[in-house]
Amino acid sequence: MSSQKQIDANRRNSALSTGPRTEEGKAASRQNSLQHGMTATIVAPPTQESAQKARFQTWSEALKPESCVEVFQVNLAVAASLRIELCHTSESERRAEIAELAMSADWDTHRLIEAYKLGDSLKRNPALVLLKLRVTPAGRDWLILQWKQLLVAFVGDGVPKWTDTEYHVALDLLGVPKTLRDARTDLQNTFYEKASSMALILDEIAKLEVEQLKSEAQNAKLRKMHIQGSIHLEDASLKLIRRYERESIRSFERALKALEKSKPKPVTIPAPAVTETKPIPVVAVPVVAVSNVEPTQSGNRLYRRKQQKAMRHQEYLSRTSA
Repeated sequence: MSSQKQIDANRRNSALSTGPRTEEGKAASRQNSLQHGMTATIVAPPTQESAQKARFQTWSEALKPESCVEVFQVNLAVAASLRIELCHTSESERRAEIAELAMSADWDTHRLIEAYKLGDSLKRNPALVLLKLRVTPAGRDWLILQWKQLLVAFVGDGVPKWTDTEYHVALDLLGVPKTLRDARTDLQNTFYEKASSMALILDEIAKLEVEQLKSEAQNAKLRKMHIQGSIHLEDASLKLIRRYERESIRSFERALKALEKSKPKPVTIPAPAVTETKPIPVVAVPVVAVSNVEPTQSGNRLYRRKQQKAMRHQEYLSRTSA
């Protein structure tokens, strides 16, 4: 249990570390965990804020977003395009670093460091990691060093003997999967097993050293290819940059597709179908001449009135003559 003196000391110490208090300090502390900004979605890192605003203005004039949803899609496309360019820049810088390292005297040391990192995962997957180690000169150097350390541990103070840990290390270096290993963890103390273990270690060291002699030309060729920038397939940083680039390209394409779908499609009126019209045949109508009748149509009012007046006049004459 803490004493009152310790509690008071903790309170005084905590009062001294309250974090940033000014707005500038708080803004700077927000960027403490920022490494490269390649995983950002819309918010760009501080170094790209001005570029994002300028590009959004230019792209808005070209894409003409009308609704808030379209503005959001333009923002997504702009941020994705900036991340793609950042990936290209980071990849170029990383390739330059690798080329510079390949030309330096520390090339073999760094390759050995990479082999040590790979060797740390040998326990998890012995068969796969062993294959990766055996194909590189640095990996073979690491394997030779491990076998020599096992040889020293096996001989020890003159009595050949392995501990359980050393026994399992030897199985890892042989690439034996854990599912195929014998449940027995202690080596039997027979002369035959001691001699065969010693022969096994010496045989593995001899095979690796022969492979190393044959791979001197391979190592020189590999170093030259790194200097020229033509091979970086095993570099973890470049693999990560490529993955960020693929994700950014997919995000950019999705934003443009969503923006295209949100735009109203213009209504087009189909042109009327042109049909071929056949000429109407003209039929000649004979004209019949009628005496004392005006050649007008029967539906004419004036013509009917004249006929009615003539008939009444004819009836009046017939009545007066009678």
